[in-house]
Amino acid sequence: MIYSEKAFKRLDRVIEGEPLPMDYALNGKNGIIFAKDYRREKVVAAYEFMDLFGLGMVLKVNQVELYSPIIGQLKFVLPLLAALVMLGMLLLNILVRPLVHKRVDSERKLSESNLRFRQITENIHELFWMTDTTKGEMLYVSPPYEAIWGRTVESLYASPKNWIDAIHEEDRQRVLQAAMTKQAAGLYNEEYRIIRPDGSIRWIHDHAFPVRNANGEIYRIVGVAEDITQRKQAEEQLRQLNIELHQFKNTLDQTLECVFMFNPDTLRFTYVNKGAMQQVGYSEHELKQMTPLNIKPEHTTESFQKLLDPMRTGAQPSATFQTIHRHKDGHDIPVEIFLQLVRLEGQDPSFVAIVIDISERKQAEKRILHLATHDALTNLPNRNLLLDR
Repeated sequence: MIYSEKAFKRLDRVIEGEPLPMDYALNGKNGIIFAKDYRREKVVAAYEFMDLFGLGMVLKVNQVELYSPIIGQLKFVLPLLAALVMLGMLLLNILVRPLVHKRVDSERKLSESNLRFRQITENIHELFWMTDTTKGEMLYVSPPYEAIWGRTVESLYASPKNWIDAIHEEDRQRVLQAAMTKQAAGLYNEEYRIIRPDGSIRWIHDHAFPVRNANGEIYRIVGVAEDITQRKQAEEQLRQLNIELHQFKNTLDQTLECVFMFNPDTLRFTYVNKGAMQQVGYSEHELKQMTPLNIKPEHTTESFQKLLDPMRTGAQPSATFQTIHRHKDGHDIPVEIFLQLVRLEGQDPSFVAIVIDISERKQAEKRILHLATHDALTNLPNRNLLLDR
């Protein structure tokens, strides 16, 4: 190291502030460096200190000479790579673009389908629901759940068994059994009551069917529930009305008067009591195929409609009149009729006619008239009648 410093102390070992490769070697170092030599040329230099001689050895190659073969090759390779990249992009576009379009179109259609599904399920009065086969997870329930059950949708998602707890205790076991045994078979179709948090009771019609996956396995249960409370209330009212009407008709059957009921539009009889059937000699079945005009020979369609019109319009509450009823065997029966248009809540309006046989009254009036115009002893017309003639 001492000899090297003495031998080369006059040489400049730094160029532009950077040590030359020889400087590293003379300082006892070994390695490779990218630097400038004493000519200020960029070189790749390998340097090593030769301790035996106290000298440093440097092997260097100009960077231009080192990289020129690589640059020459790159001039050939880079255009080729560029061409291959462009070809690859073209092939990618040709092969992949249809797949991308198909995927995008599928996702768009799926999105549109989901949107339509939600628009339908969220804007109908019926409740749409979907669960797994074990009933352990509620996959979807539409917003009407909150209006019908009186509970939040979130509460049902959090605890799918909540719908069972809301069912009336008299219906709960039956519905639960049907849900576990019939839904997967597509046979679930139940009506039951639920109790809302405010204590009110709602009637529900619930039906469900299974959904299969691509392998044909049942993996979901889909159902529709509907609030049928109003229908049930109407059915109960109708049932009560029918009971009352049945009792009313039983009462009418016990009366001595004849009662006929007929439709205001078709005029066809809708009810006749036993007295009415006995009066005109027709069976109930026969009379229900007939109208009042079939047993009232004195009336035409026009005259009878004229009689009914004031009651239809409300101008006249009822009508009392005398006419003739013709028996099935052809003989005539004088009658007095009280007729009224009855409008009962929940029932179609109906004309009710109470008919009294006035044959005896007519015979009595005829006898009185005879006595008034004939001599009681001779049964001859009296003097007043002779004078009138």
